[in-house]
Amino acid sequence: MPGTLKTYKARGIVLNSLKYGDSAMVVHLLTDALGRQSYMVQGVRSSRGRGSKLALFQPMFALEFEGLTSSRQQMHRFREVQSGIVLQRMPFDVRRSTIALFMAEVLYRLVKRASLTASCSISCGRVSGRWTVWKRAWPISTSGFW
Repeated sequence: MPGTLKTYKARGIVLNSLKYGDSAMVVHLLTDALGRQSYMVQGVRSSRGRGSKLALFQPMFALEFEGLTSSRQQMHRFREVQSGIVLQRMPFDVRRSTIALFMAEVLYRLVKRASLTASCSISCGRVSGRWTVWKRAWPISTSGFW
């Protein structure tokens, strides 16, 4: 049956977010299950909502979510989204947030849409209470940064 919705659970790191219309945004994530994917988030920027989740979609924030995919749509959607870890220092320190913006931009440009191979894989994982991003050939560790 065309257009059926399939759900999946995944973790990811926010790479980029773009304003779309008055209350929506397009978010690019590097996910552990599907690589780099685009997600449409409706109503996150509306003035009427209680408990806005706009703060979750800042660059390099770790998310745990349940996604929806359809054979008709190119962009995925969120069914449920929550913070992967609570960041204590990065959002409030200018130097750390600047480095996070740079790292997110580099990852956004390096990783193509869902083009992860076995020899050049970038994964998201939780290691000893901290999220790290690594590449098999050149490790990029963010421990101590968060």
